[in-house]
Amino acid sequence: MPADLVKKGAAWWANPLVQASGRAALTAGAQAAIRSRGDPSPWLGAKGGKVAAAALGAALMDGFMGPQK
Repeated sequence: MPADLVKKGAAWWANPLVQASGRAALTAGAQAAIRSRGDPSPWLGAKGGKVAAAALGAALMDGFMGPQK
């Protein structure tokens, strides 16, 4: 991580990159959950996997793309 974005001794969740990735994951996971609300299958199966994959994928992409300047 770039040194100018992270203060020494600061909590990891205070990092703006972590906050942006978390926000992207929450948004993508919520969208996937809303799209699957009519699916009768249990959440501990394919439906939950789709939501988890969407959230993880969004967080990874946001982390790899980095801050947009």
